[in-house]
Amino acid sequence: MRRQEALVVTAGTAAEASRDGEQPRPPGLGCRARAEPGGPQEPRQQWKTFLYCEPHKRIKEVLEEELSIKRDECHVKSTPAVALDGIWSIKRNLPMGGMMPGQQSRNSSLPQAKYYSRHGGLRIGKPVPASGLLHTVARYKFYLAFENSQHVDYITEKLWRNAFLAGAVPVVLGPDRANYERFVPRGSFIHVDDFPSAASLAAYLLFLDRNLAVYRRYFHWRRSYAVHITSFWDEPWCRTCQAVQTSGDQPKSIQNLASWFERNMSGRARVRARGIIPGHGAREVGCAPGDLTATSASPGDSQSSSIASPGDNQASSIASPGDNQASSIASPGDSQALSSGTSSISQPHDDGGRTFTERGKVRRDVIDLSVCTREKLAHVKDCKAGSSGIPLQLVTNLFSLDLPQDWQLYQYHVTYSPDLASRRLRIALLYSHSKLLDKAKAFDGTILFLSEKLDLKVTELTSETQRGETVTITLTLTTQLSSSSPVCIQFFSVIFRKIFKKLKMYQIGRNFYKPSEPVEIPQYKLSLWPGFAVSVSRFESRLLLNADVSYKVLRNETVLEFMTDLCLRTGMSHFTETCQKQLVGLIVLTRYNNKTYRIDDIDWSVKPTHAFQKRDGSEITYMDYYKQQYNITLSDLNQPVLVSLLKRKRKDSSEPQMVHLVPELCFLTGLSSQATSDFHLMKAVAEETRLSPVGRQQQLARLVDDIQRNQVARLELETWGLHFGSQISLTGRVVPSEKILLQDHTCQPATAADWSKDMRTCKILSSQPLSRWLIVCCNRAENLIEGLMSCLRRVGGPMGFNVGYPKIIKVDEKPAAFLRAIQLHVNPDVQLVMCILPSNPKNYYDSIKKYLSSDCPVPSQCVLTRTLTKQGMMMSVATKIAMQMTCKLGGELWAVEIPLKSLMVAGIDICRDALNKDVVVVGFVASINSRITRWFSRCVLQRTAADIADCLKVCLTGALNKWYKHNHDLPSRIIIYRDGVGDGQLKTVLDYEVPQLLSSVTECSSGASSSRLSVVVVRKRCLLRFFTETGHTVQNPPLGTVVDSEATRAEYDFYLVSQTANRGTVSPTYYNIIYDDNGLKPDHMQRLTFKLCHLYYNWQGLISVPAPCQYAHKLTFLVAQSIHKEPSLELSDNLFYL
Repeated sequence: MRRQEALVVTAGTAAEASRDGEQPRPPGLGCRARAEPGGPQEPRQQWKTFLYCEPHKRIKEVLEEELSIKRDECHVKSTPAVALDGIWSIKRNLPMGGMMPGQQSRNSSLPQAKYYSRHGGLRIGKPVPASGLLHTVARYKFYLAFENSQHVDYITEKLWRNAFLAGAVPVVLGPDRANYERFVPRGSFIHVDDFPSAASLAAYLLFLDRNLAVYRRYFHWRRSYAVHITSFWDEPWCRTCQAVQTSGDQPKSIQNLASWFERNMSGRARVRARGIIPGHGAREVGCAPGDLTATSASPGDSQSSSIASPGDNQASSIASPGDNQASSIASPGDSQALSSGTSSISQPHDDGGRTFTERGKVRRDVIDLSVCTREKLAHVKDCKAGSSGIPLQLVTNLFSLDLPQDWQLYQYHVTYSPDLASRRLRIALLYSHSKLLDKAKAFDGTILFLSEKLDLKVTELTSETQRGETVTITLTLTTQLSSSSPVCIQFFSVIFRKIFKKLKMYQIGRNFYKPSEPVEIPQYKLSLWPGFAVSVSRFESRLLLNADVSYKVLRNETVLEFMTDLCLRTGMSHFTETCQKQLVGLIVLTRYNNKTYRIDDIDWSVKPTHAFQKRDGSEITYMDYYKQQYNITLSDLNQPVLVSLLKRKRKDSSEPQMVHLVPELCFLTGLSSQATSDFHLMKAVAEETRLSPVGRQQQLARLVDDIQRNQVARLELETWGLHFGSQISLTGRVVPSEKILLQDHTCQPATAADWSKDMRTCKILSSQPLSRWLIVCCNRAENLIEGLMSCLRRVGGPMGFNVGYPKIIKVDEKPAAFLRAIQLHVNPDVQLVMCILPSNPKNYYDSIKKYLSSDCPVPSQCVLTRTLTKQGMMMSVATKIAMQMTCKLGGELWAVEIPLKSLMVAGIDICRDALNKDVVVVGFVASINSRITRWFSRCVLQRTAADIADCLKVCLTGALNKWYKHNHDLPSRIIIYRDGVGDGQLKTVLDYEVPQLLSSVTECSSGASSSRLSVVVVRKRCLLRFFTETGHTVQNPPLGTVVDSEATRAEYDFYLVSQTANRGTVSPTYYNIIYDDNGLKPDHMQRLTFKLCHLYYNWQGLISVPAPCQYAHKLTFLVAQSIHKEPSLELSDNLFYL
């Protein structure tokens, strides 16, 4: 598409010229009919001409105003098309520069290329009719959308019409990447300029062809946008008419086409947002020229306009819906100035360290600091702390950070003239000036932070490079930041990152580790690196550092050793395929630079003896590179290389960088699924990592001592005016313990966290007799059934659960045999199916659960053969099986006293499907009776980019209908606990999920009897720890400990300890009430939350989260790991997933 297309509007008429005392210009095109250019021009008549290039000189003579068209357009002679293998291409002309025809070596690695043209011919001669165009393109993964000139704003319509509509990934050439991203989503195309050579591009395309997960990332934009093709001729003329009508007697004069064009973002097609994304208006880009006035938005898009106003041209025209939440530390527009290195697909990676701004993004947990709904809640606006319970003195793992009262951080934007691509050179030149040497400073190449303000708002410095070039550096003050600013919060984290570097600790992920002090577990070939997880944030009214002990688990096994062992076990016939499956996706660590990488592919064609091109253009083999760079001699010269796809460190938005890693130098991290199922291995790891409160306190004390003793670290803090203070102590409360209510007995457990012994002798609240059920087992498990049945009857009687004798079906030890037997024998009368599975149950379990949860909905119970062979534990095993089966049949086990009547509680959890990461599994579980002992469960699968639910209205409406069916009225109060909220998602939950819930409540309620809603965000993983001091030692706090001040945020939140830790340190759970219509007192909300932690029927004790959250987690886990489809609603009344 030629971006020169423009609406040419005349600016003068005869009448107007006469008023100015001038004669009308004579026509310049000879005799024409009236109302045509060249004919007599009627008074007040305007002539409009729509062109796609500069007006012909004869037309120029007619126009009252001459438009300046100054584009760097250039055309070349048509030449044959060039296409890569597996890539479909339609072209008329070849672009200037880039990949040229006749160079077979550039695409020799990609044979069997397909060539098409409108009229056939070319090399193979395959004509493609217009009707079969999209069908043909859709058969290929990639499409070369090359324009016939490489010039600014010159983008081919084939990008939209052919590639996007057909579902192929476009490979583009023409304007630079930034120019394309003004009109299409950032991750929707591949740009040729991101690769140093055609061979590099070809290697990347081959990589994508082999790795579907990475290839599918180029389609993520379709979750929020759809392609809309404008009418090529109709729409510009319609807008011309609209412009004429709206201009009235005043014609529109365009003096500068370039600036007019930038404001209107012209293009032949546009990508339109599908609707309002959470918290953001829908966006529309690439509007055709002639949009002189904003067009009306589609229904629901009240926040959007089809064009940007003249002052809006700085706004991104295709930004992802959630991108504006992650704003850069720099001022708007500054982030684009970050420099980037050249991509290389084969060079071993040597990371030079992160930039100060950490890739230009605000940390996600810092984003959550801006979300505070407490000020809108009148009942807790002044005070959110409760008062009930016994006061308790606690010690935390928080440390004070003291700052001067008038402390300020000054942010400067730094520019260079001429511009310098090298970030290191930028920093070196700036730091060489004496004006900055004595000041505390932090600089990432674009943004400079100073602890003291410079004398002038704009400061100019002059430097000279080693080549003698003079460079002018301009420092412009952009803002002054107080210590409470989110930017400063992130800045302090960067300061502590530098301090940990001084302590010789390495950053892996967000945590810092000491590889010099490993803890070895030799019998399992494991190493543990001790370290710390650290976060700086604002708690209530002051700045605090949160530090906790962390361990990095490393295997003393290289990838090469793993591959060798795998080859011996599988044989060569299936080795490469098995190796690919087991290694791709794992994280490895290279100890020569202590960095981690994700394995995205294995390149079997590249060996250590092969050469790659370094950044300076020279070539070197991998074996020589490691010898020269790290003095490492590779032992196996026939090993393949691992491919890792790196994310870009800065917001240059170019393609990810591929690096090659040598398996011999890569150590596996983490534990495999086989290792986590090894009881003895996990016990050995736990003995080292599960620190007692005393051990944790000793490690924290050592950290403080190391910082205070290290002169360089201490100086870094003092330079910025920071003082590392003491450990924080505070006052918490212990709420009363709860009584467990059974059918004919109320028990006060001797141990507050466990009432399993009471369950053996007391009757449960209610149960259904089990008389029509099946047991499916293999032949060798037949002798275990009698023992199981005997124990079930012995434990079932006292509980009030009557178990009849089942129908036993014996099958072969094959998953298909189990499934076939179930299909043959399950009928509508069957209450439950029990399957006794062999020792390796995954295939069996998944197929059985999928069939009995979705296709033929019947409650099922799976038991491992080895579980039934533990004779000494059979009574305990039978008790747990009996309780699970009771729940799956709709029974109720126990209850706690709930003072609030007509209360519904619900839990929401979200996770990704194990087989398809594009699918989000949403679990919703709600109580349907006033005792909170019966539950409604619903699971929905959706496709969204973020872990945000868009089905909550349907789920809550279903729960309210079920409540009404059982109670003949709607609940007065609804309290929903939302688990699974990641850092940075709090605002989206508030803006997108809460309105869905409110809409459901409003539509289901009738007039004055409307239910009141509260929404509580639950987080299990938090760094905060609490200890009680007893004499000269510390220990875990008691059950029911609540902390709602000092260590909390400014929101309506609290911490609750609702579990015990027999070994190690107990972790509190964090609760943040983001919406509250119920107006419960903080004491009541805290007590209710504690009560709900008693109601999880799969454990006779307290758990770390309210029961509905844990039920929702179990439901989503079953669906995401085994079923991969929505369970049948026929099972919604039963806890079939326990």
